[in-house]
Amino acid sequence: GLLNLLCEFAPEPGRAVEKVTLRATALGIFDIFVNGARVGNEIDGMPTADEYKPGWTDYRSRVFEYEYDVTSLCKENNRVVAEVSPGWWTGRISFGFYGFKPMAFAGEIEIEYADGENDVIATGEDWKASICGPVMFADIWDGEYYDATVPEPSIAPEAHEWVNAQFFTDYTCEIVLRSDPATSFFSAPSPLFAITAPSTTVPNTARST
Repeated sequence: GLLNLLCEFAPEPGRAVEKVTLRATALGIFDIFVNGARVGNEIDGMPTADEYKPGWTDYRSRVFEYEYDVTSLCKENNRVVAEVSPGWWTGRISFGFYGFKPMAFAGEIEIEYADGENDVIATGEDWKASICGPVMFADIWDGEYYDATVPEPSIAPEAHEWVNAQFFTDYTCEIVLRSDPATSFFSAPSPLFAITAPSTTVPNTARST
């Protein structure tokens, strides 16, 4: 399985929520889910998740942070699950340049209330961690092995064993807000028109003997 981090949270009862913002980054490639829904941005009216987050950077100096408005995904009681794979941070693609180190995730959930106050829930030892999920193995060069019989942690966390997360301190990079365009998949556009090639007759040049 891959590294998964779990956090359950709820706004204060009786207080109107104005907005919920999720900020996240990772040493490795991360994907993130709120109440089982994959987090992304709306593009052309369609929810679209960014891929290969947070992208490659020189991990000795910086790593990018992604920010999402997840208000529409939240309800009275909420669950956030982050999945982290090696990416460019560790594994065969990096040739051990940064060392063969554990993957890590950092994030925060900001709840803004209608009265102008806010709560921030940041990653810490009160989050839960597990090596689990249907993705048994993932590597940029070597591909992915997926076992569809294993439940998704974002949908069925009770199917897996969780322990308290631990702080990872063996890094020196600065977390900075992403400034370049994210990587996303788009569906192929419908053709505007079709061109039909004229029929062609090929003369038979074979000779009978």
